[in-house]
Order: sequence, then C-alpha cells, then structure tokens
Amino acid sequence: MNAHSSIPDRDPAASRRAQILDAATEVIAAKGFHRATIRDIARAAGIAEGTIYLYFETKTDLLFGLLDRFNETAERPQAFAALAAPADGDLRTAFAGQLRHRLERVGDQLPLLRAVLPELLFHDELRRRWVEEVLSPTTAVAEAAFAELAAAGALRPTDAPLTVRLVAGMVFGTVLLGLLGDPVLAARRDELPERIVALLFDGLRPDRGAP
Repeated sequence: MNAHSSIPDRDPAASRRAQILDAATEVIAAKGFHRATIRDIARAAGIAEGTIYLYFETKTDLLFGLLDRFNETAERPQAFAALAAPADGDLRTAFAGQLRHRLERVGDQLPLLRAVLPELLFHDELRRRWVEEVLSPTTAVAEAAFAELAAAGALRPTDAPLTVRLVAGMVFGTVLLGLLGDPVLAARRDELPERIVALLFDGLRPDRGAP
C-alpha cells in the first residue's frame, strides 16, 4: 500500500482522497491513462463512481492529483529549507539524502511513470498544465534554496535557475534511461545518489577529490 494511505482517521477527507489516488495509481499504471476509466478506479478503490467526483471533477484532475502527490509538491518547501540549512551543516550528505529519497520514490512509481509520461510529452494542454501547476512551483522553491546557499557561501555563486534545471535534468535523464531498461542503472541503482553528488561537488577532474 502507498505510504500516503497512512492518513490519520481524524482526517477522513484526506484518507478518502489517498484511497482514490492509490487506486488510480494501480489502474492507470496497468491500463494507461486513456484506457483507465473512473469506473475502473472506483471499483479498485471499492467506492461508488460518484464519490470520486466529490474529490476530482475530471479524470484529468485525478491525473494531476497523482502527479502532485508523486512530486511531493506540498512537502518541497520544507525539504528545500532543510537542504539550505542542514541540521549538521553537512550540505553534501543532506543533498545525497534528498536525491536518494527522490530516486527511491521514482523507483516505486515506474509503472505509473511509463503510463503518464507519453501523455505529458504528446498532449500540449496536459504539458502546459503540468508545467504551471507542478513543475514551476517546485522549480521556484529550488531556485530560492540554491540562491540562499550561494549567498551563505555554501555554494559558489551560480546561476540558480539554470543550475536547478541542470541538476533536475541529470536526475530526470537517469530516470529516463532506467525506464528504457539500461542494465547498468538497474544493477547499480543504490549508488546513484552518491555518484550524482560526486559529479556535482567534485567534478571529473582528477585534482577535485575522489570519484
């Protein structure tokens, strides 16, 4: 069961929403977005179709509920705040920890990503909405965190908007190669956070530290 299902009973609306999203994840991952129906999702959730419409007006809204939950949009400000001011002052370890969390979350949701990515790539309206509602808010929070780290001297002065996108591109590219079945990534998945951090902090030059 998805971790998001563990919602306290004192918030029944959040619990029901999580139940619907869990069922939608299962059905859309199995059937694809277009073949999945609200009826299928309601059946998987064990509820009436009409109940879903109390939480999501359309199937597209339900899709964006999934994307928003997968992205952990609501939790990102707190996560980036912790990165900008790590508890033990060790930015490198904090960065690796956040990368590990994101990559593990991606690994848990690969079937859903296979079903959803083609929709975002080939449907202009879905892609526009994803950029506006999910990507841009998260990117803005990340830019502020990188700018704060640079101002504090924890990072060298950098172009925060471009740097954030380059780091995201490295992670997304790794995910895409994994979806395509790259055998090295499949065999060495546990190494990825530290390897990415090594490239970011040490580079490839032999005088910049251990590989």
